[in-house]
Amino acid sequence: MGTFTNALIREVGRNYGKAISNALLGDKHANPVRITGTPRVLGGGSGGRNYENKLDKLLDTYTIKGHVGTFNIAQNMVNYYMDLVQEAQEDNQISLMETHYLIKKFKEVHKALGRIYSALNDLDKPDWAEKVNDKDLDLWNFVIELCDNFELPPEPSGWGFGKKFKLRKLNYKFAKAIKEDLDSLKETFNNI
Repeated sequence: MGTFTNALIREVGRNYGKAISNALLGDKHANPVRITGTPRVLGGGSGGRNYENKLDKLLDTYTIKGHVGTFNIAQNMVNYYMDLVQEAQEDNQISLMETHYLIKKFKEVHKALGRIYSALNDLDKPDWAEKVNDKDLDLWNFVIELCDNFELPPEPSGWGFGKKFKLRKLNYKFAKAIKEDLDSLKETFNNI
C-alpha cells in the first residue's frame, strides 16, 4: 500500500475497531464474524514457501546492516503490517482470528522496531532512530484506536445447547480475550 500517515493509521484503527464492534453487537448491517473453520492467512503465499507472508519472512530474516538498509527494513515492516491490516478489511468480513493475528504481529513488529531503533543509535544515526520511533508510534496509534473502538457485546446468557448459542458463547470468549489483550497493550503504552 505504500507510505502511511499517522492520521490514516489512526483512522484505519478507529474504523476497524468500530467494524468489529458492530459485528459483535449484532448490528443488522454489520458483516458476520468468522472464527470457525480454517481462517485465511493474511498475506497468504507472499512470503514464499517457508513463511506465511512478507512480514513474517522479514521479521524472521532481517539483519542489522548500514543505517540506510536498517532503516529501510523498519519502513518495510510497518508497510507490510499495514498491508495485512488493509487485507483484513478488504474482504468485508470481520474476523476475530485475523484481529488476533494482527495483534500478535504488532507485538513482533514493535519488538523488532525497538531493536532497529537501538541499532541506529549505535550506528550514530539518532535522527534515523527517531524516524523509526515515529513509525512505531504510528503502529501504537493504530492499536490504541482499535482498542478504544472495540466494544464487547453483552455476555450471552441462558442455558442454550444449540449450535448458534455455543457459537455466540465462543465468539464472546474470543472477543473478550482480544479486548483484554488490547486493553493490556493500551495500559503498557500509557505507562511508557
